[in-house]
Amino acid sequence: MPTATPAPTPTPVPRVDLELEANATVAGYWSDGTANVDVAVTLRNDGQLALNTPQSVTLVCPLTDCGGETSLALEGGFGPVSAEFALRLPMGRTALEVAYGGEERLTLDVDVPKRILGVDREVWDCYSDRRPETDTSSGCFGGSHTVEKWLNDVPIKVWATGDARHIDALRQVLDELGPMMRAEFEWVETEEQADFRAHVGISRSEAPTLGFSPDTVEYWGFASTRVSNGEVLFGYIVVWLEDGELRDADIRSVIAHESMHALLPTGHPSRPVSIIGKYPDPDRYPHSASLNTWSPMDRSLMDLNYHPLVRPGMSMEDVREVIVLAEELLDRPPKRPVDGREALWRAYIALEEAGTATFKLSGGFIDRECNWLFGRRRGPIEWTIGRFHLFEQDPGLTFLDIHTDRFIFGYSRNEGKWIHWRLASSGAWEVVERSVLTDATHWVLSSRRLHRTIRSLLSVDGDPEDIAIQHADGNLVLSATMDASRIWNTSDWGDWDGEVFLELVVNPETFTIRGFTLEERKSEEHCRIYREVGTDGQIGVTLDVPADIKEALGG
Repeated sequence: MPTATPAPTPTPVPRVDLELEANATVAGYWSDGTANVDVAVTLRNDGQLALNTPQSVTLVCPLTDCGGETSLALEGGFGPVSAEFALRLPMGRTALEVAYGGEERLTLDVDVPKRILGVDREVWDCYSDRRPETDTSSGCFGGSHTVEKWLNDVPIKVWATGDARHIDALRQVLDELGPMMRAEFEWVETEEQADFRAHVGISRSEAPTLGFSPDTVEYWGFASTRVSNGEVLFGYIVVWLEDGELRDADIRSVIAHESMHALLPTGHPSRPVSIIGKYPDPDRYPHSASLNTWSPMDRSLMDLNYHPLVRPGMSMEDVREVIVLAEELLDRPPKRPVDGREALWRAYIALEEAGTATFKLSGGFIDRECNWLFGRRRGPIEWTIGRFHLFEQDPGLTFLDIHTDRFIFGYSRNEGKWIHWRLASSGAWEVVERSVLTDATHWVLSSRRLHRTIRSLLSVDGDPEDIAIQHADGNLVLSATMDASRIWNTSDWGDWDGEVFLELVVNPETFTIRGFTLEERKSEEHCRIYREVGTDGQIGVTLDVPADIKEALGG
């Protein structure tokens, strides 16, 4: 039988088979929204025929000034051999191609994750400092352990009822909060339509009919929210109508405070300088609110919380992943110059956070025409103030060292009045009448006058142009003049119908107050100035309060 002869198996022809692998790594971000990206390529020959000539590898980028070319020689003709390209790409997706002599170009999609760029570390440290679950008044942010926020893809529907002045203040507050929240507020006609409801300027007698418990009337106002998986679904605020004459600034202050509770939202944070800080003691200051304007930290925290990359329910670890701190940027911006208002804010924050200060004090009454002093002039004396910030029950404690006399005066919670002590020759502190102190100084001394004047300049009534800034002897010199009626809590000033001038000498690095001049200028017909000049300023000093005086003050 015939047999078939099998066809011979063809012998493979040796060939070059180039393969390329590529990957991209984000190496760092720039403040303009671009990032350094390292593209690593590895070329090898998987064929049987060695490639002994250098091979051109070209990175093709769709952007201007992007891409590159290199020549790679395969060791032994087969490799592998590696190279890197350094690119600068925008956040988001960029499609790259690599030509390397293969049958097709390699396509590489580079995704530079979107990040929140240039967050100040102090802002992040505060935002991430959340309260323990059992304490709504601690932690710099004072809020939940996870992100809580209103979604801003649709307008937040608002309904309000109450006193007309309060509603006007609410409109003003929401107009300012909207841009910070990246949200729109839409006013609706009925309570049932609203996501955010406001009872503002409501009589406390209405609490039962509104369904609020009796203990809520003890406060000036309160707020509440309903949250699901970090998303705020509903919120409301209540602000009671206070007896007596109120300034618009005080009404605005409490409405802004409660609105921040409902719209940030947060509890009472531990940081001292915030519109959402605790109110002063209502027994002593029944018509005195907290700050009436947003501090720089308030604005920064609101801006961070409502950034689109910060999503409801995120943990603080999740949020940190989408943040690039200013100090981590490849081109950390140089320290920008501050204007007068920002410098004053920083000085005020430094003073409040320290809680105490000491100065050498001089001054007296001056006639503007004749330029002579009324009474005896004393100074300089050692003047130390403590516990003046508004987040303690007693905002006021003053030490005076007047040559051979030493005084302490402070407000007693136990007795509900100011008490004055003088150090007797026996070494014991004895209670004296205020006249003993004023006879020794002939000054109108107040433990809070400097603090309240700075605070008043920062109020919403003021303009940034009100505060002039100059540089002298390595210091910042801030100065402003305002009508006495703008001074927060005018009871500190008595019957004063003129203007107030303030000049602060401030350390440009730490913003501590090194000195000040404070003048109360009576109207022209009275022609009198009261001046206090402080020098050698220090903040954060230790107050050695005798035990019996501490007990008399109530703690």
